[in-house]
Amino acid sequence: MPFFSGARRKLWVFLLALVLFLVLFVVVLGSGEDKCEKPAGSRSRGSAASAPVNSEGLAYPIDPSAPITSGYGPRDGGFHYGIDLGGPHGTPIYAYADGVVKYAQDSGVDGFGGWVVIDHNKDGQQFATVYGHIEPGHVHVAPGQQVRAGDHIADEGNAGQSFGAHLHFEVHPGTWTSSTGGIDPTAWLEKAKGGDVSNQPQGGSDREHVSIDAGDGIAVAEIDDENWVETPSAVEGFTGDVPAIGPGDELPHPREFGVPAGEGGLRIDTKRGMRIAAAKFHHYINKAKGYGIGGVRPDKIYPDHPGGFAIDIMIDHYETDGGQEHGTEIKDWFFAHRHELNIKYMIWQQTYIPSEGEANKMPDRGNPNENHFNHVHITFHESPFATGDEPVYMVEDDAGDGTGYTVGGNGCASHGGHHHDHELEPGSVPEEFVRWFQLGAQVCPEIDAPLLAAQMQQESGFQKGAVSTAGAMGYAQFIEPTWRSYGYPVDDDGNPTGPAGAGDPNSPGDAVMAQAHFMCDLADQMREPYESGRLTGFNSLQEAVLASYNRGPNGVLEAGGMPNIQETQDYVRIISGNLEKYQQAVK
Repeated sequence: MPFFSGARRKLWVFLLALVLFLVLFVVVLGSGEDKCEKPAGSRSRGSAASAPVNSEGLAYPIDPSAPITSGYGPRDGGFHYGIDLGGPHGTPIYAYADGVVKYAQDSGVDGFGGWVVIDHNKDGQQFATVYGHIEPGHVHVAPGQQVRAGDHIADEGNAGQSFGAHLHFEVHPGTWTSSTGGIDPTAWLEKAKGGDVSNQPQGGSDREHVSIDAGDGIAVAEIDDENWVETPSAVEGFTGDVPAIGPGDELPHPREFGVPAGEGGLRIDTKRGMRIAAAKFHHYINKAKGYGIGGVRPDKIYPDHPGGFAIDIMIDHYETDGGQEHGTEIKDWFFAHRHELNIKYMIWQQTYIPSEGEANKMPDRGNPNENHFNHVHITFHESPFATGDEPVYMVEDDAGDGTGYTVGGNGCASHGGHHHDHELEPGSVPEEFVRWFQLGAQVCPEIDAPLLAAQMQQESGFQKGAVSTAGAMGYAQFIEPTWRSYGYPVDDDGNPTGPAGAGDPNSPGDAVMAQAHFMCDLADQMREPYESGRLTGFNSLQEAVLASYNRGPNGVLEAGGMPNIQETQDYVRIISGNLEKYQQAVK
């Protein structure tokens, strides 16, 4: 006879199931503390997630060793209302002072992507701090939450209008509003460090002809190196002692030489060039705050800086003869090593200096910065993005190579990716363009002759002398500033015979080779954002490159994919739809 029978058995089964459910429920809830993230801002003060707080109750908003990559003031025709502090993705961001979170958003904030705004009331002074370009999913606080100085509030990212991981930091009197800009936060950051970094003690140098003076360093700057006086370094803790670097040695970060610089978003060859410049020429570089060596920054016309291909070496006391001599020495050394360093071109003293062909005097742009009298600009060919971990080394041959240079094979080796191998359909384009589309297809793997043909059909219909309402000119419809970078005159093999900008946009050869090289540089810039999933709305990298040609690379990057602009969408759709017309049929 069974122990339970009928209704009693059903009752006991139900009660037993209920008990088991309650036990499991309690166990799951009890284990949730270890598996779920704690509420934002709930970490205890003084934990590993907090930053040091000084005697005035202030905390530096990021690792104090982070370089200033862009200062407060005029920039690119506008005004930069904050200070950019560089560092790798995920670097912790800390609250500057005690306060209440006003805004906290992971994405969608115009210009910033993600941000945090904190209101403070310290010693009767009301002000707000802003933390921009936060990594998506890494805002750790919520609006209305009270925070303490040094609390871990977010993590550094590359969101919004940003071309390299950094923290954009602002200070606003009272509170933040959309109608007012921030004040210069330089002194506020120095106060969080506990003093003015310009007054840090400076030490000696390994170059006997250099002295380091804590004064302004300007009035005493002389033409001869024996009396050269450097501008003091703004790098925190720099003593003037620098490592000795010889041929083949691994290169340290520029900060080891007292040179402010940010490496976020750089390509490997660009990073190497930046470190070589600091190691070899740190005595000639302006090491003041906001100067040093510039890397990634926004540019609405040229892709060099946003794409991580370029550096600007700021010359100390450029207004003196000695400063100009030093800039020329830097230019000459890098030109002599242009092959091994993968340099594409340089600009110094209003002169565009390509690695191949002759130098080109540029139009007067009205000031020392735009005319490149205060810095040497170097653009490198495409290389993979630097991760921050890979070592780079000093060149072995310090003698360099001062000989002339012509690009062999139309620059094919300077680009990566998988090659498109479609041939051009016979009779599909005017005869004078056939050989040029075939040569242009050799420049990089991402383009082929049918793509160049379909694009030129859309741009000008192969009509000589075409000029758009926006001033774009020639067969490939280049605007004048871009033509100055890509418009080389070329020989029958597609190799440059003169400086950039000297070519004829209505010459089939000059126009197609400029079109091909510009498309390949855009492919270099779009490849990583497309392959990482940061760009949406495209069916292929090729579509992203076409959109960039029409709208500009920044327009695509800022939109996070296909811009919401009918002209650009039609441009990509029409060219992609016409490809088959120009592709040779498979027999």
